[in-house]
Amino acid sequence: MLSAVLIFLAIFKIFNFSYQVRHIYLVVYLMGCVKTVIKVIGIGNRLMTDDGIAIAIMGNLKSRLESMGLEVIIGETDFQYCFHHIKEDDFVIILDAICLNSAAGSIYSCSLHKALDSYGETGSQHAMSIFDLMRLYAIPVKGCFIGINAAEIGFGCELSGTLKCNFNRICLEVERLICRIMEEEQHIQYIIM
Repeated sequence: MLSAVLIFLAIFKIFNFSYQVRHIYLVVYLMGCVKTVIKVIGIGNRLMTDDGIAIAIMGNLKSRLESMGLEVIIGETDFQYCFHHIKEDDFVIILDAICLNSAAGSIYSCSLHKALDSYGETGSQHAMSIFDLMRLYAIPVKGCFIGINAAEIGFGCELSGTLKCNFNRICLEVERLICRIMEEEQHIQYIIM
């Protein structure tokens, strides 16, 4: 099985297929073989301007991510709903708005373990959150955290002008990052098996 996956990756690299095409073929090949479910969870508040950036991105990418075999959960502020969809063998990618001292629209990513360990330093805006429940119940979940740096967070139903202007670029970067994470996760699974 591992040799078939490595041959697939080599062929796609030789012919220089895009990440998306390469990954779609790899997912189609592996769909029946992989026990781990990859879940992408978007959290945030649509009524707090840029705090809803992850929700907007997930709405934009939902059909594409689902076509790649990912389970998409748009959790908004209902962190308990999100938490109850996480199983022990899942690989979880959490998207959220962050407030770090970097350019608005910049993307930060780290392992889920690092995000859980340094929760509060990631700039996530939520007091009680999915991270708190994951820590409280100590569910051994693998995954990644993807944060999108907000320009402003306040009352309002629309994204800030800065994030609106960069929305397509941000979506494309997040999609590429998710594809790269998936590719790495699939490769790691087959090395372990």
